[in-house]
Amino acid sequence: MGKRKPSRKSTMNEEEPAEEAARRKRLKLAAAVERAVQESVREALIDHKRAGNPVAFWENGRVRWVPPEEIVIPDLPPPEETDDDVPLFPW
Repeated sequence: MGKRKPSRKSTMNEEEPAEEAARRKRLKLAAAVERAVQESVREALIDHKRAGNPVAFWENGRVRWVPPEEIVIPDLPPPEETDDDVPLFPW
């Protein structure tokens, strides 16, 4: 009989936990960036509505202007649970 190739689980090395930590850190950073963008867009919509300015956005290949009275302020989703043991920034 031929020799079986060991499975990945049986050949774990010390770098895999570091790779997993790096992956979790990237996911945490991506979630933080997405949250910051959502908050910024929400604030911009509030500012435009308050100032009476329309908002432009791209829809179906064309620019669409929304008058201030039709601007809908989206609710922010609740923040995601994060792993506090993985620092977002090293400093």
